Amino acid sequence: METNQSQTFVKMPVVNPNAAGIDIGSKFHVVALDGKNSEVKEFGVYTENLYEIAQYLKDNHIQTVAMEATGGYESPLVAILQAYDLKVVVTAGVNTKNFKGKKSDVQDSVRIQQLHSLGLLPSCFVPDNFSMELRSLVRLRRNLIENSSDYIRRTQKILRNANIRLDVALAHSTSQSSLRIIESIINGEMDGVKLAQLADKRCKKSKTEIAKALTGNIKATDIFQLKQCYRIYQNLLEELKLLDCEIEKLLKSEAQNNNIDLVCAKTNKRVDRNVPKYPVENYAYQIFDGINLDTIPGMGRDAILVFLSEIGNRIDSFQSAKSFSNYLRLTPNHRVTGGKIKSNHSQKNKSSMSVTLKRIALNVGKMKDNNPLTTFFNKIKSKVGTMKAITATANKMARIIWTLFKKNEEFNFSKLQQKPINKTKVLEQMKKKISNLNLEKSELSIFLQSITT
Repeated sequence: METNQSQTFVKMPVVNPNAAGIDIGSKFHVVALDGKNSEVKEFGVYTENLYEIAQYLKDNHIQTVAMEATGGYESPLVAILQAYDLKVVVTAGVNTKNFKGKKSDVQDSVRIQQLHSLGLLPSCFVPDNFSMELRSLVRLRRNLIENSSDYIRRTQKILRNANIRLDVALAHSTSQSSLRIIESIINGEMDGVKLAQLADKRCKKSKTEIAKALTGNIKATDIFQLKQCYRIYQNLLEELKLLDCEIEKLLKSEAQNNNIDLVCAKTNKRVDRNVPKYPVENYAYQIFDGINLDTIPGMGRDAILVFLSEIGNRIDSFQSAKSFSNYLRLTPNHRVTGGKIKSNHSQKNKSSMSVTLKRIALNVGKMKDNNPLTTFFNKIKSKVGTMKAITATANKMARIIWTLFKKNEEFNFSKLQQKPINKTKVLEQMKKKISNLNLEKSELSIFLQSITT
């Protein structure tokens, strides 16, 4: 005969007692104050409705709010809730979707509230308002640069079809000499000798060779396309200048909010064509309260600007250097099955900060000066190849950046110096290898003589 066994359930502790959950939608938002459907209210998506949500949460003594990341629909609400001094937790949708039962907007908001009150929702990284404002401008700047490069490639193709080899005559198609030659072709000049005279006297090729490269068979349709592409390219450069002025204005206003008057020393680093002309490193030094990112090898103005827009002053959200590297997907992703590691490739990540660190790592690997980061890159490269060396060096740079902010000190090369070789340990390893070979005394003596000579 079966007997009813009494079951005891342990109630989970409430980590966030004054918590609310919001289901974000494109046409309305649903707010849940507790784990009951009765405490659910629907709001619109207009600005006045977002302020109503913030005031509604304040009136009910809510301290922390959780919501799903929905590709941008949550951003305006996050900014307003942060302005009302509410702690906002934005989580990935994968953390809330695996639940049984009927799925609806009301149920989603209740589940988000329940999970958040129990502390079961991991938070995504949410930058501050300054970084969010700067991020849109920096990403627009990158798009303008990519578009301008695209029209330069179109210009090269048009000239190449006419057998005008400007790419062979001059090293860069965006140099002053190249732009003068393109303008002259647009204005109707076809003589290669006259076009060659527009090249700078410092060009490596002779005027005669440049004239041969610039002599071709260009048609009226080619000139029309060339004129269109060149006009768009110049317009993009003008828009880029206006955008850089706006970015500098934003950086300057944020830097003036801090009380640090000192700026980092000027460096003699080479500034590329698309790198900002304004001192980003000085503004970052003031915004970060005296932390100088410019001392890290490869961290130029472009990289510092990306760090300001993507991470900003919220790097303290990461509890360790490893968690910061995990966020950037620069650490190995171990896939274990049956106690064996099947794969440890790092996950793909197209974020601007991760791509920038990998680009810096590649440039560090090409540096000729002897520094620990270049030595580390070449060491990993010799073992597992270039691609993994780039990821490993980018991982190390991410940990260096986190440590700089944690300890509030400048980057020191001496901390990356390799430890002295333990000769005793190395000799023991060599002894084991030689013993495994079962060499005779004569063979061993010949080997030792070859080493000494």
